[in-house]
Amino acid sequence: MDVRFNSASGALTVGNPTEPTTTSRTESVGTPDLLPGASELMFSGDPGAMFAALTMQTAHQEEKVSRAQRDACARAQENAEAAEIKDLREKADLTRLQGIVGGALQLGQAAMSFTSSMNSLSADNLADASSQATQDATAEHDAAKSDSSMDACAQRSHDDAIAFKSESRNAQQTASSYKAAGDLAGATKTLNDALFSGAITDKDTDSKAHDISAQSFKKMGDDAHDAENDAKALLTKAMEFFKEYQETKNQTAMAAIHRA
Repeated sequence: MDVRFNSASGALTVGNPTEPTTTSRTESVGTPDLLPGASELMFSGDPGAMFAALTMQTAHQEEKVSRAQRDACARAQENAEAAEIKDLREKADLTRLQGIVGGALQLGQAAMSFTSSMNSLSADNLADASSQATQDATAEHDAAKSDSSMDACAQRSHDDAIAFKSESRNAQQTASSYKAAGDLAGATKTLNDALFSGAITDKDTDSKAHDISAQSFKKMGDDAHDAENDAKALLTKAMEFFKEYQETKNQTAMAAIHRA
Protein backbone atom coordinates (compact mmCIF):
# COMPACT_ATOMS: atom_id res chain seq x y z
CA MET A 1 0.00 0.00 0.00
CA ASP A 2 1.34 3.44 -0.95
CA VAL A 3 0.58 6.53 1.16
CA ARG A 4 1.35 10.10 0.11
CA PHE A 5 0.45 13.37 1.83
CA ASN A 6 0.46 16.78 0.14
CA SER A 7 1.10 19.36 2.89
CA ALA A 8 0.24 22.24 0.57
CA SER A 9 -3.19 20.94 -0.38
CA GLY A 10 -3.85 18.93 2.80
CA ALA A 11 -4.61 15.72 0.89
CA LEU A 12 -3.74 12.14 1.85
CA THR A 13 -3.50 9.63 -0.99
CA VAL A 14 -3.88 5.92 -0.27
CA GLY A 15 -3.50 3.07 -2.77
CA ASN A 16 -1.43 0.20 -4.02
CA PRO A 17 1.40 0.93 -6.46
CA THR A 18 -0.36 -1.12 -9.14
CA GLU A 19 -3.80 0.37 -8.55
CA PRO A 20 -5.22 3.81 -9.31
CA THR A 21 -4.85 6.15 -6.35
CA THR A 22 -7.62 8.23 -4.91
CA THR A 23 -7.05 11.69 -3.51
CA SER A 24 -9.27 13.59 -1.12
CA ARG A 25 -9.00 17.10 0.23
CA THR A 26 -9.28 18.10 3.88
CA GLU A 27 -12.29 19.94 5.17
CA SER A 28 -12.36 23.18 7.16
CA VAL A 29 -10.83 23.31 10.61
CA GLY A 30 -14.20 23.23 12.29
CA THR A 31 -15.18 19.88 10.72
CA PRO A 32 -14.23 16.95 12.99
CA ASP A 33 -13.76 14.52 10.06
CA LEU A 34 -11.04 11.94 9.63
CA LEU A 35 -8.03 12.73 7.52
CA PRO A 36 -9.12 11.70 3.99
CA GLY A 37 -7.74 8.21 3.34
CA ALA A 38 -6.89 7.56 6.98
CA SER A 39 -10.08 5.60 7.66
CA GLU A 40 -8.93 2.88 5.26
CA LEU A 41 -5.76 2.43 7.31
CA MET A 42 -7.38 2.93 10.70
CA PHE A 43 -9.85 0.07 10.15
CA SER A 44 -7.50 -2.18 8.21
CA GLY A 45 -6.86 -4.45 11.20
CA ASP A 46 -3.11 -4.03 10.78
CA PRO A 47 -1.68 -2.74 14.10
CA GLY A 48 1.12 -0.81 12.41
CA ALA A 49 -1.23 0.76 9.88
CA MET A 50 -3.75 1.61 12.58
CA PHE A 51 -1.08 3.23 14.76
CA ALA A 52 0.26 5.24 11.80
CA ALA A 53 -3.25 6.32 10.79
CA LEU A 54 -4.11 7.41 14.33
CA THR A 55 -0.88 9.41 14.56
CA MET A 56 -1.42 11.01 11.17
CA GLN A 57 -5.00 11.90 12.06
CA THR A 58 -3.88 13.49 15.33
CA ALA A 59 -1.08 15.43 13.63
CA HIS A 60 -3.40 16.54 10.85
CA GLN A 61 -6.02 17.84 13.27
CA GLU A 62 -3.40 19.64 15.35
CA GLU A 63 -2.06 21.26 12.19
CA LYS A 64 -5.52 22.48 11.18
CA VAL A 65 -6.23 23.92 14.64
CA SER A 66 -2.80 25.58 14.86
CA ARG A 67 -3.15 27.06 11.38
CA ALA A 68 -6.57 28.49 12.22
CA GLN A 69 -5.23 29.90 15.49
CA ARG A 70 -2.23 31.42 13.68
CA ASP A 71 -4.50 33.08 11.09
CA ALA A 72 -6.82 34.41 13.82
CA CYS A 73 -3.86 35.82 15.77
CA ALA A 74 -2.47 37.45 12.63
CA ARG A 75 -5.80 39.18 11.98
CA ALA A 76 -6.06 40.27 15.62
CA GLN A 77 -2.49 41.58 15.51
CA GLU A 78 -3.25 43.57 12.36
CA ASN A 79 -6.34 45.07 13.99
CA ALA A 80 -4.41 45.99 17.14
CA GLU A 81 -1.61 47.58 15.11
CA ALA A 82 -4.14 49.52 13.04
CA ALA A 83 -5.80 50.76 16.24
CA GLU A 84 -2.38 51.77 17.59
CA ILE A 85 -1.63 53.77 14.43
CA LYS A 86 -5.07 55.40 14.67
CA ASP A 87 -4.35 56.42 18.28
CA LEU A 88 -0.99 57.91 17.30
CA ARG A 89 -2.57 59.91 14.47
CA GLU A 90 -5.32 61.17 16.75
CA LYS A 91 -2.67 62.13 19.29
CA ALA A 92 -0.83 64.11 16.60
CA ASP A 93 -4.09 65.85 15.63
CA LEU A 94 -4.77 66.74 19.27
CA THR A 95 -1.24 68.09 19.68
CA ARG A 96 -1.62 70.29 16.60
CA LEU A 97 -5.04 71.49 17.72
CA GLN A 98 -3.70 72.23 21.19
CA GLY A 99 -0.96 74.35 19.66
CA ILE A 100 -3.39 76.25 17.42
CA VAL A 101 -5.95 76.96 20.16
CA GLY A 102 -3.30 77.69 22.78
CA GLY A 103 -1.42 79.98 20.40
CA ALA A 104 -4.58 81.89 19.51
CA LEU A 105 -5.44 82.35 23.19
CA GLN A 106 -1.90 83.47 23.96
CA LEU A 107 -1.98 86.00 21.12
CA GLY A 108 -5.33 87.26 22.42
CA GLN A 109 -3.90 87.54 25.92
CA ALA A 110 -0.91 89.50 24.62
CA ALA A 111 -3.17 91.84 22.63
CA MET A 112 -5.37 92.44 25.67
CA SER A 113 -2.32 93.10 27.84
CA PHE A 114 -0.90 95.55 25.31
CA THR A 115 -4.21 97.41 24.97
CA SER A 116 -4.60 97.53 28.75
CA SER A 117 -1.11 98.99 29.11
CA MET A 118 -1.76 101.63 26.46
CA ASN A 119 -5.03 102.64 28.13
CA SER A 120 -3.33 102.80 31.52
CA LEU A 121 -0.66 105.05 30.03
CA SER A 122 -3.33 107.23 28.45
CA ALA A 123 -5.19 107.42 31.78
CA ASP A 124 -2.01 108.54 33.55
CA ASN A 125 -1.38 111.25 30.93
CA LEU A 126 -4.95 112.46 31.18
CA ALA A 127 -4.69 112.52 34.98
CA ASP A 128 -1.54 114.64 34.69
CA ALA A 129 -3.31 116.98 32.23
CA SER A 130 -6.28 117.25 34.61
CA SER A 131 -3.93 118.10 37.50
CA GLN A 132 -2.16 120.73 35.41
CA ALA A 133 -5.48 122.22 34.27
CA THR A 134 -6.62 122.37 37.91
CA GLN A 135 -3.43 124.22 38.85
CA ASP A 136 -3.89 126.61 35.91
CA ALA A 137 -7.50 127.23 36.92
CA THR A 138 -6.42 128.02 40.50
CA ALA A 139 -3.71 130.42 39.33
CA GLU A 140 -6.04 132.14 36.87
CA HIS A 141 -8.75 132.41 39.49
CA ASP A 142 -6.30 134.14 41.83
CA ALA A 143 -5.27 136.46 39.00
CA ALA A 144 -8.92 137.27 38.30
CA LYS A 145 -9.16 138.95 41.70
CA SER A 146 -7.10 141.81 40.33
CA ASP A 147 -8.08 141.40 36.66
CA SER A 148 -11.68 140.44 35.92
CA SER A 149 -10.77 139.39 32.36
CA MET A 150 -9.04 136.28 33.81
CA ASP A 151 -12.35 134.87 35.03
CA ALA A 152 -13.11 133.35 31.61
CA CYS A 153 -9.66 131.74 31.40
CA ALA A 154 -10.02 130.33 34.89
CA GLN A 155 -13.42 128.87 34.04
CA ARG A 156 -12.06 127.34 30.82
CA SER A 157 -9.15 125.75 32.67
CA HIS A 158 -11.54 124.43 35.30
CA ASP A 159 -13.74 122.84 32.61
CA ASP A 160 -10.66 121.30 30.95
CA ALA A 161 -9.58 119.80 34.28
CA ILE A 162 -12.99 118.20 34.74
CA ALA A 163 -12.96 116.82 31.15
CA PHE A 164 -9.44 115.45 31.49
CA LYS A 165 -10.33 113.80 34.77
CA SER A 166 -13.41 112.15 33.22
CA GLU A 167 -11.44 110.89 30.23
CA SER A 168 -8.72 109.59 32.54
CA ARG A 169 -11.31 107.67 34.55
CA ASN A 170 -12.80 106.19 31.37
CA ALA A 171 -9.37 105.21 30.08
CA GLN A 172 -8.56 103.54 33.40
CA GLN A 173 -11.81 101.60 33.30
CA THR A 174 -11.05 100.50 29.74
CA ALA A 175 -7.56 99.39 30.81
CA SER A 176 -9.08 97.39 33.67
CA SER A 177 -11.54 95.74 31.27
CA TYR A 178 -8.78 94.71 28.86
CA LYS A 179 -6.67 93.44 31.74
CA ALA A 180 -9.57 91.29 32.95
CA ALA A 181 -10.07 89.99 29.40
CA GLY A 182 -6.36 89.16 29.20
CA ASP A 183 -6.53 87.31 32.51
CA LEU A 184 -9.55 85.38 31.24
CA ALA A 185 -7.66 84.44 28.05
CA GLY A 186 -4.74 83.24 30.19
CA ALA A 187 -7.01 81.14 32.39
CA THR A 188 -8.73 79.72 29.30
CA LYS A 189 -5.35 78.76 27.85
CA THR A 190 -4.43 76.98 31.09
CA LEU A 191 -7.72 75.07 31.03
CA ASN A 192 -7.26 74.32 27.32
CA ASP A 193 -3.75 72.93 27.92
CA ALA A 194 -5.01 70.77 30.78
CA LEU A 195 -7.88 69.33 28.72
CA PHE A 196 -5.72 68.62 25.68
CA SER A 197 -2.94 67.16 27.82
CA GLY A 198 -5.44 64.79 29.41
CA ALA A 199 -6.79 63.73 26.01
CA ILE A 200 -3.25 63.21 24.67
CA THR A 201 -2.37 61.12 27.73
CA ASP A 202 -5.47 59.00 27.11
CA LYS A 203 -4.32 58.42 23.52
CA ASP A 204 -0.87 57.44 24.77
CA THR A 205 -2.50 54.94 27.12
CA ASP A 206 -4.73 53.52 24.38
CA SER A 207 -1.78 53.29 22.00
CA LYS A 208 0.29 51.44 24.61
CA ALA A 209 -2.58 49.05 25.31
CA HIS A 210 -2.99 48.29 21.60
CA ASP A 211 0.77 47.80 21.27
CA ILE A 212 0.73 45.30 24.16
CA SER A 213 -2.22 43.50 22.52
CA ALA A 214 -0.41 43.37 19.19
CA GLN A 215 2.70 41.92 20.82
CA SER A 216 0.60 39.35 22.68
CA PHE A 217 -1.18 38.29 19.50
CA LYS A 218 2.18 38.08 17.71
CA LYS A 219 3.56 35.75 20.39
CA MET A 220 0.40 33.64 20.27
CA GLY A 221 0.67 33.52 16.47
CA ASP A 222 4.33 32.51 16.66
CA ASP A 223 3.48 29.77 19.16
CA ALA A 224 0.67 28.54 16.90
CA HIS A 225 3.06 28.58 13.92
CA ASP A 226 5.57 26.48 15.89
CA ALA A 227 2.78 24.08 16.86
CA GLU A 228 1.73 23.86 13.21
CA ASN A 229 5.29 23.03 12.16
CA ASP A 230 5.53 20.44 14.94
CA ALA A 231 2.31 18.85 13.72
CA LYS A 232 3.64 18.76 10.15
CA ALA A 233 6.85 17.16 11.39
CA LEU A 234 4.85 14.58 13.35
CA LEU A 235 2.76 13.82 10.26
CA THR A 236 5.91 13.37 8.17
CA LYS A 237 7.42 11.03 10.77
CA ALA A 238 4.20 9.02 10.88
CA MET A 239 4.30 8.68 7.10
CA GLU A 240 7.93 7.60 7.21
CA PHE A 241 7.15 5.10 9.98
CA PHE A 242 4.30 3.62 7.96
CA LYS A 243 6.47 3.30 4.84
CA GLU A 244 9.25 1.63 6.80
CA TYR A 245 6.68 -0.60 8.48
CA GLN A 246 5.24 -1.60 5.10
CA GLU A 247 8.68 -2.26 3.67
CA THR A 248 9.65 -4.38 6.66
CA LYS A 249 6.36 -6.24 6.49
CA ASN A 250 6.75 -6.89 2.76
CA GLN A 251 10.35 -8.01 3.19
CA THR A 252 9.31 -10.40 5.99
CA ALA A 253 6.56 -11.82 3.80
CA MET A 254 8.97 -12.31 0.85
CA ALA A 255 11.50 -13.99 3.11
CA ALA A 256 8.81 -16.35 4.36
CA ILE A 257 7.85 -17.19 0.78
CA HIS A 258 11.45 -17.91 -0.16
CA ARG A 259 11.91 -20.12 2.86
CA ALA A 260 8.80 -22.03 1.95
